Amino acid sequence: MSSIWTPNGEHEIKRPQRHTSVNAQTSEEAGEQDASQTLSDLEKQIRSTPVQDIIANHCYGLFQLAAIHLSSVPPNMKDASLAIDAMTAVIQKLSGRLGEAEQSLHEALTQLQFAYVQISKNSDSDQQEKPNGD
Repeated sequence: MSSIWTPNGEHEIKRPQRHTSVNAQTSEEAGEQDASQTLSDLEKQIRSTPVQDIIANHCYGLFQLAAIHLSSVPPNMKDASLAIDAMTAVIQKLSGRLGEAEQSLHEALTQLQFAYVQISKNSDSDQQEKPNGD
């Protein structure tokens, strides 16, 4: 089974199962029509959702991605940095165009940047305390 993302969440797309009966072709065609209708409905839903909301949702995804890498043990600073930079680029480039979510996106970005600096400092001090190759 596969899924498609929409502003209202993930939606599973049911694929028709192959049948061995005489009506297999008809059943398969009906399943394909159902899947096609589902995709069409989801496309309409995406089209009717303001683009700024979808972009903001992707920024929240970048926030979550960065947070996952920052909270790893040990933290994956390189990947966290990439996610933070991507979020920064989108927010800065689209400044004033992200609607109601813009303020909370700025706050979330600030929190990530602060966490990155704190974790980076802690990682540096941890490495300095470790003996060299003993």
